[in-house]
Amino acid sequence: MFDLLRDTIELDEATANALFDDYAEAIAAAEAKEEIDGVIDLSSICSGTLRLHEGDLSLDALHLTAESPSLFVEGNVQIRGLLQQDFRAGFLVVFGDLEAGDIATTAQIFVTGNLTVRGTLYGNCTNYMTSVLGHTRAKVLVSAKEHYFCLYGGRTIERIVDVYGDTPNLDDRTDGEEALVGGIDDGFDEGLVADRLRRGEPIVT
Repeated sequence: MFDLLRDTIELDEATANALFDDYAEAIAAAEAKEEIDGVIDLSSICSGTLRLHEGDLSLDALHLTAESPSLFVEGNVQIRGLLQQDFRAGFLVVFGDLEAGDIATTAQIFVTGNLTVRGTLYGNCTNYMTSVLGHTRAKVLVSAKEHYFCLYGGRTIERIVDVYGDTPNLDDRTDGEEALVGGIDDGFDEGLVADRLRRGEPIVT
């Protein structure tokens, strides 16, 4: 089982910033896209307590708990089940591709490569965002509390649920809160949402 402290090394802010040097042009090109409302704030991403995993990471599940350090991965990340970030969890930064069965985030995710979610990509935090420089694929995307999805490399998503109905970058939404199953507080209870996804149960009807 992956242990965030045991299986990583400490990362200082200067070294964390240097990891983005090879992606400077891609980041500049992403920020120049006027059709995407969002900011890539490296000073915020590289602040706080940081841990680094060198190389690819393959796990059955990953749960970043509240007050955990941010996790930087120099390599591809494959999560066979659920990737869960609790409220006030550290950020997840992937220098490569990220693949997961489902994602339930209330924090920040940054991916330099492609993001592939076989099931549901769910975000529930106004202050942070999910940013992807490569292409994003998912069966269902759900934005609660106007969680920003800055998918700079384009996206292939079958169904987009915007609970509030006016979240930036989701003008082509297919559904609102009426599409969500009952018992998850209109999608705002991220714990119940994560529990359903972990059990393989959908959060949309």
